[in-house]
Amino acid sequence: MCAGASADTAKAYCDPSVPPPFPAAHAPEGDEYFADAVFIGDSSMDDVEMYNLFPTGNFVTKVGISPLSASRREFRYAGSRELESMFDVVAKYPHKKIYILLGANSLDNKPSDQAMADYQTMMETFLERFPDSIFYLIVPPAMTQRVLEHLFISPKRFANFRDMLISFAEERQCYIIDFYSLLLNEKGYLPGKYDCGDGVHPNYDGLKLLENEIRTHTVAAPLRFTFIYP
Repeated sequence: MCAGASADTAKAYCDPSVPPPFPAAHAPEGDEYFADAVFIGDSSMDDVEMYNLFPTGNFVTKVGISPLSASRREFRYAGSRELESMFDVVAKYPHKKIYILLGANSLDNKPSDQAMADYQTMMETFLERFPDSIFYLIVPPAMTQRVLEHLFISPKRFANFRDMLISFAEERQCYIIDFYSLLLNEKGYLPGKYDCGDGVHPNYDGLKLLENEIRTHTVAAPLRFTFIYP
């Protein structure tokens, strides 16, 4: 049974028929699947919205945020001028599926274990607030060799974060979208063909790979089970 289940009224943030963390590949889902999805993230997710890759989805993004700062910053619900927490804004959208692309803005200045500790703290709030939602955790891609060498960062920092995120997803019954592995050369860096030009952000071709990965790795909406005893 998925995490969050209880003997009386079970709540699940995964599909019990699809064991986390990796959904099997299938034919691409259409836009209707994402009408009750919320996409959360930093500038890379902001670009996904800008390119209109998921036109029916809802977005809660802000350039430069990390898991730590995202939990402290304020956001706007579409059409509103009121500033609210990320969690409160997400709650206002249909949110049966929640996609999260965060972590890159931690890994440029923190070791992978510290970045993961911030991510886990954020996720505990998400899982508590939205126990009936499916969570897809998107592993952030690495940066180019030029940028990581300039910052004196080993590419292993991103690889280690990926491994930690997969372990967390398996433990907490969330799903993984492995964007990191999609955009990776043999040395562990972001390849030039997927670099938007700054060595940090994926270009349109890279984001189209992410779109396809998301559309072809989905599960059914979670169910609430009620056990009735005679």
